[in-house]
Amino acid sequence: IGYLPQEIDLYPNLTVKECLVYMGGLSGVARNDLEQRITYYLEKTSLTEHQKKNAAIIWWYEETCRTHTGTS
Repeated sequence: IGYLPQEIDLYPNLTVKECLVYMGGLSGVARNDLEQRITYYLEKTSLTEHQKKNAAIIWWYEETCRTHTGTS
C-alpha cells in the first residue's frame, strides 16, 4: 500500500519534477526507469510545462480553484 498526501508540506521547496523523483525513489522505481516514467506522466497529466515550478504552489492553486468553483 502506498500513500502520497495531497499537501506537499513535508518538502515545500521541491519542484514538481523533484517531488516525482523523490517519490519514485521512495517507491523503489529503478533510476534508469525513473526519467522515462516521469516524462510519460508529466505529459499525460499536462504538467510538462510546470515541472520546474514549486509543487506546493501548484497544489495551493489547484485547491484554491476547487474551493472557488465548487469542484472536487
